[in-house]
Amino acid sequence: MEAQGTAIRRHPEFPRLAGFLRDSAALRRLRLERIAYALLDEPRLEPRNLANFYDTYRVPKSPFFPLFLSIKWDQREKKAAAREERAKYISAVAATYPRDMLGLMRYLAEAERSRNPMTPVFMKSLYPATKKRARELAAFTMAEWLPFIAGYVEALRNGYRRLDLIDTESLIACALLECLPDPTTGRLPTRAAIKAQFRKLSMAYHPDRGGDASRFLLVKKSSDLLSSRYRQRG
Repeated sequence: MEAQGTAIRRHPEFPRLAGFLRDSAALRRLRLERIAYALLDEPRLEPRNLANFYDTYRVPKSPFFPLFLSIKWDQREKKAAAREERAKYISAVAATYPRDMLGLMRYLAEAERSRNPMTPVFMKSLYPATKKRARELAAFTMAEWLPFIAGYVEALRNGYRRLDLIDTESLIACALLECLPDPTTGRLPTRAAIKAQFRKLSMAYHPDRGGDASRFLLVKKSSDLLSSRYRQRG
C-alpha cells in the first residue's frame, strides 16, 4: 500500500481497503511476486479471474483484492476518459491554427509516417501534448509560427537522413502559398500551380482590398522564392 500514489488514497473506497489490510495479519505478511503485483497494479487482471490468481500465486482469499482491483480499474477508466477528453480538446484547438501552417503540419506528419508510423518527432516537437501548449500555439503570430515550423523541419531532417523534403525555405514558401510539394516525390508544385495560388492569395490579402498587408508580403516573397528555384534549375 505504501507504493501506491495519492490518487488511490483519495478514492472514496480507500478507507475500507485500508481496513481490510489492517485487520488481516496474513495480508500484512504477504510479499507478492513482481508479476503478481503488476497484474493487480497496472491493472491487467480482470476481477473474474481472481480465483486463478489466488491459486497461481498462493495469495490468501480476501475481500481486499476484489476491492483493490475495482479501485484500480476505476482509476484506469477515468484516466482513459481524461486522455480522450484532452485529445479532443487539443484537436479542436489545433483546427483553429492558420490554414497554411496546419496544412504544413499534416504534410510533415505524413512525411515522417512514411519512415516511422509512430511519428515520434512530430508528436514530441510539433503537435501539442497539453491543452496549455495547444492554446499557446493558437495565440502564435505568423512571425512566431515561421521559426517554430522551421525548427521542427530541421529536427525532422536530423531524425531521418533520407527523408524526401525540399529545402526548408522552399517548403515554408509552398505552405504559405497553400500548394505543398508532391507528398510522394517531394517535388515542387508546378509553375502553373504557384502562379494560380499567388493570384488567388494576393487578391485575398492585398491591402487595397482590405486584406492583411503582412500576409500579402509573405505570399509575394514566397512566390518570388519558388519562381527563382525554377529559374535556378534552368
